[in-house]
Amino acid sequence: MIDMKKISGWMRLWIVLSILFIIPTSFFGIRERNLTYSDYYISHLETCKDDIKYIKDEKEYRIRYDQCVVEVNNKTDEYMKNGNSLSTFIGVFSVLPLMLIWILGFISHQVYKWIKKGFKE
Repeated sequence: MIDMKKISGWMRLWIVLSILFIIPTSFFGIRERNLTYSDYYISHLETCKDDIKYIKDEKEYRIRYDQCVVEVNNKTDEYMKNGNSLSTFIGVFSVLPLMLIWILGFISHQVYKWIKKGFKE
């Protein structure tokens, strides 16, 4: 367990900023996932209209369109099951950038300490 008394003020600031970074970017990841599936659904739904737009009988058009919509719903459900999970989108949009920021922050801090030590000698 980390002793909270040994964490410096800068480290506490990094932790708070990290939490503040993860919250909105997680929502952005959720939004992107929903938009991806929505775009998939809409693009396949448009094919229903294109495939049956030349049928003149209103009743037959309605039946074929309804069948096509059911197929699109099934395809979208299958795509969602086999596609990327919500955790993948959240990881890509919030956790991965945060890890890169922490790594770059650590490296830059170590370089700063190394340069500062060189000037003291």
